Amino acid sequence: MEEKTIELLERLMRISKLEREAKREREELELQIYERYKEELPAEGGAKTFEVDGIKFEVKTGYRFSADVEAIKGLPFGEKLLRTKVEFSDSQYKKLWEMNKDAAQAISEYVTATPSKPAVKVKEVANG
Repeated sequence: MEEKTIELLERLMRISKLEREAKREREELELQIYERYKEELPAEGGAKTFEVDGIKFEVKTGYRFSADVEAIKGLPFGEKLLRTKVEFSDSQYKKLWEMNKDAAQAISEYVTATPSKPAVKVKEVANG
């Protein structure tokens, strides 16, 4: 059983390395293609479709913004630029089951639990 587990872990590590390398190569290729077509893209960002020898492809660019949210809150129209996302807290729900089972039971009527996808992460490999 342990031999099979070791074999599976070795394959997992090999494939994880290939994924990282493939992602790095994909990003390099995307940058090279972008460099060839950047002059034809909208200055404000966006996407444009091109075709070369029957291959259609899209080149997309844009901007990411970061902001001092606290400073913006006090400005006119600042609130319109800010979003508030209400999310269910798994960790608080689990704590509620420990602290107040009756309340958790009442809330559970509105909660659906589905199994998460299993994940395995290799933490350390001893030399040898």
